[in-house]
Amino acid sequence: MSSKKTIWAKIGIAAIPFGFALLVFIILDFHKTEPYRVAIEYLKTNPQVKEEVGNIKGFGVIPTGAMETTSVNGSESGHATFFLTVFGDKKYKDVDVNLRETPETGWQIISVYY
Repeated sequence: MSSKKTIWAKIGIAAIPFGFALLVFIILDFHKTEPYRVAIEYLKTNPQVKEEVGNIKGFGVIPTGAMETTSVNGSESGHATFFLTVFGDKKYKDVDVNLRETPETGWQIISVYY
């Protein structure tokens, strides 16, 4: 009976590093997406954000949100929503950024909530 408990304990211990590695991979992959880069560049240059938080020092490591793309006959469209934390030298601020992609325009910011 104790050998079965030992096996499950070893499986559980092995699953922790695997889960952590998977989480790191997903976060790094998310940071490489085009809509995420567009959102970050927009926030870096937005005067309202700079006025509120000061000089931007960085962004939260783990962004949340959703992204969806659709491809029809080689033309991509989609939408994305990101909830990001912007760190400045005065304070930090949570920001909601919504983007849309069309074949004609690529990814564009459609709304930002501060």
